[in-house]
Amino acid sequence: MIELININELIHDSDFAQPNGITVIRRPCKTENHLPVVEEQQFKVPGIITINTDLEEELRETSNINSEVVNVFTDKEIYTTGRLDESPENGYLSDIVVWNGKKYKAFRIMNDLQYGFCRVACIKINESTI
Repeated sequence: MIELININELIHDSDFAQPNGITVIRRPCKTENHLPVVEEQQFKVPGIITINTDLEEELRETSNINSEVVNVFTDKEIYTTGRLDESPENGYLSDIVVWNGKKYKAFRIMNDLQYGFCRVACIKINESTI
């Protein structure tokens, strides 16, 4: 029987994890008077960040996007733009991950929290477009 690596152990292992955790900016969004209202919340999660060169190449080929992409492995849920339910109070804009002083927007999530981790592909945000 083959034993799989427990990613959750690595997420908390000081040899692999980001030393001070990963900063996440959560952006809950609700609608008031037909306009979006966003309130940012910043917090830290344990995790690992790696460069995702495969996805960078895929984006370059399919959508003419030339930007840095990183993978975030954490045991906390990360959100992309959407709603948690049908309520106008439970919407979110994509979470932003801050790494090495740069901001990356979550855009592709593999939520395997039942197995101890969540893998998130994040694309570097061009600061001039924020």
